[in-house]
Amino acid sequence: MTTVLLLGPLGTTADVWADTARLLSPRHQPRAVDVPLGGADCTDLDRFADTLLALVPDRGQAVVVGVGFGACLALAVALREPATVAGLVLAAGTACPSDPAAWLDRAARVRASGLGDLAPAIAERWDVPADQADRTLAMLAGVDAAAYADCCELASTIDLRPRLPEVACPALVVRAGADRALPADHTTDLVAGLRLVDEVVLARAGHLAMLAPELAHLVLAFAEELGEPVTPA
Repeated sequence: MTTVLLLGPLGTTADVWADTARLLSPRHQPRAVDVPLGGADCTDLDRFADTLLALVPDRGQAVVVGVGFGACLALAVALREPATVAGLVLAAGTACPSDPAAWLDRAARVRASGLGDLAPAIAERWDVPADQADRTLAMLAGVDAAAYADCCELASTIDLRPRLPEVACPALVVRAGADRALPADHTTDLVAGLRLVDEVVLARAGHLAMLAPELAHLVLAFAEELGEPVTPA
């Protein structure tokens, strides 16, 4: 069976993928994931990838979709177990999160006072639509602060750019044209480093690219190009 893992930016829950999951579910098996994921070891990228791989039933074929920090996780999964990952969709993504010092500072602030004080600034950087603002702030306020801080510290250490040529599966890189959280050169690095890659631009998508309806349709088309659609048991 083919599974579609859906991994969002740090601080997002599975709920942000609801529209994508609805589009995929008649023909595929979506598994949206909280980031950070409860029970995952957020201090080590390989162990985090192992936890995500355990969500693929019987280690069948999976398409892994990553947005923002979720793109780092998607790449880690593909590098950890190439035989399982049939393809990657990386949107508003990076192989090397910017500014390690800023990530460490964020981790320290979250450990000291929780995520609530930072939530408005994070939502602003994500350029969340006005009708999603309250929901986004509530989502961020509910994130486990210790796990979030662990992920921030992990992000400060990640640089997968040298390993991008090792990714064996096809990848679709989606450039989010309205993303204010991530510089455009991060997408350029992905396109330059991956061997089997196509690029698409979604001009109006922000950092929460899964809120753009076009992304769900791109994921569906990509999954179906890779093989026969599956019907969940």
